[in-house]
Amino acid sequence: SASAVADEDCRLLILPKSDLRRLLLADAKLCFALLKTFSARLRRANEEIESLLFQNILGRVAKRLLELVAAGDKPVAPGSALPRRYTHQELAELVGTTREPLSRALSTLRRAGVLESRDELLIIADPERLAAMAGLSASSEG
Repeated sequence: SASAVADEDCRLLILPKSDLRRLLLADAKLCFALLKTFSARLRRANEEIESLLFQNILGRVAKRLLELVAAGDKPVAPGSALPRRYTHQELAELVGTTREPLSRALSTLRRAGVLESRDELLIIADPERLAAMAGLSASSEG
């Protein structure tokens, strides 16, 4: 919770605790926006913990792939691609595993005809089956 990695060049702003406190007390809209963001992060952390406890690796990979595609605000349709090329290490970290089990899961999904690779991008060939593997109903994708 106290670290970050930038995918591209960016500017960082450091705001001392006393200044942040003053700002939050002075601006209710900002305070509520931060609460909303923190609540969403807590909800996401709880979902990840539940997933690690109760879902197998294939289900976790399937769910994360659907989430990555849906993050672009477009429906997950056959032929939808992940928004960028991810290394196996990056995907493993997103799923909460290591590269070897992730690679096996991706191979299984390819063999099942659910996932394809094209121009170094992962393509969702069958979103309905992938959602079923992730334990999601078709209406809860994304």
